[in-house]
Amino acid sequence: MEAIVEACDYHGPYPGNFIPSLLAVGDAVRLRLGLEYVPVFPAQVCGRPWVDLVRSRGYEPHFIPAGGDVRTHARALHDIAASARAKLIRSHFTRFDIAAGIGARRIGARSIWNIHSGLLEYTPMRRLSDVMKVRLLGRVLCDRLIAVSDEIARELRIRGHPAPKVSVVLNGIDVSRFNDLPARAEARAALGLGPEERVALAFCWTPFRKGADLIAAACAREGSIALLVGGDELANFLDPMPNNVRIIPPADDPRVLFAASDVFVSASREEGLPYAIGEAMAARLPIASSRIPGPAPYFDAPGLETFDNEDVDGLATVLDNLLDPVRRPERGEANRMFVEQRLGLDRHVERVLEIFECELGR
Repeated sequence: MEAIVEACDYHGPYPGNFIPSLLAVGDAVRLRLGLEYVPVFPAQVCGRPWVDLVRSRGYEPHFIPAGGDVRTHARALHDIAASARAKLIRSHFTRFDIAAGIGARRIGARSIWNIHSGLLEYTPMRRLSDVMKVRLLGRVLCDRLIAVSDEIARELRIRGHPAPKVSVVLNGIDVSRFNDLPARAEARAALGLGPEERVALAFCWTPFRKGADLIAAACAREGSIALLVGGDELANFLDPMPNNVRIIPPADDPRVLFAASDVFVSASREEGLPYAIGEAMAARLPIASSRIPGPAPYFDAPGLETFDNEDVDGLATVLDNLLDPVRRPERGEANRMFVEQRLGLDRHVERVLEIFECELGR
């Protein structure tokens, strides 16, 4: 049977929303296109618990060395794609883009690059890199680019990708993952949080991009706990550690984090279309977001408020409003309904399949 291959440079410690999205696309590829679906990941993640989730859904993942160079990746992807009789290869998270394009061309398959994040700064070095990757190799090795937001699509065009090649497919949120949350008291006890503390949750494993310093400062001014998810990089970034900050490592099941929190904060300085905001909405949390272009598809949600990028005072004001315990449940329910209707996983899968069918038809 012929196949579609997904080359994903995904290193997440837990499946998040990305892996369920892949599996939903895989199910649709099998059902609607009559093709096999082959996910490919870096070898470093082969022992992660979510790999068993992939297998339990009937997909056998393949692994390639993430530490090698483009030639190493290209050879590995070519071998996998040739064995699977791939008709199309889609790459995620940049590192495997060129290798996927080379592998696709060698076997006569279509090549799609899925772009999930933008650039903090468009430096001269990045411009020089784009001359090679975008203007030369991209035109030859890439048939279509999928951007996860209008802002990412605009940036791709600025960087030199031809506009007709760029399509926007908003991330899809699997809201069913958050139908049932742990009890608030139990979740807080598990995280060492008091029952009356006001808690703002944020995912900050890339702390500067995610605005960890802004969140810590705003929570201190507002008098709440900043519950930040991250590792050593986050701890070093905030050193000396503010008294109101609690750092916890990434968890397999984020439902405990959402259940224990009063509000979710996205203070990113630059961002694509983050899954985390949609997941927090699905878990019925109010949202505070920096007013940057990437997450704009979420901004019409009734329980979301924005603040100027890097504006600590503005974030503190938004937090004070969203932490109102009387309106918090109402805002959370409105967010859940919004993300289910506007960014549900079914819509995402339908759009991806439309693009796959278009490229396969060519």
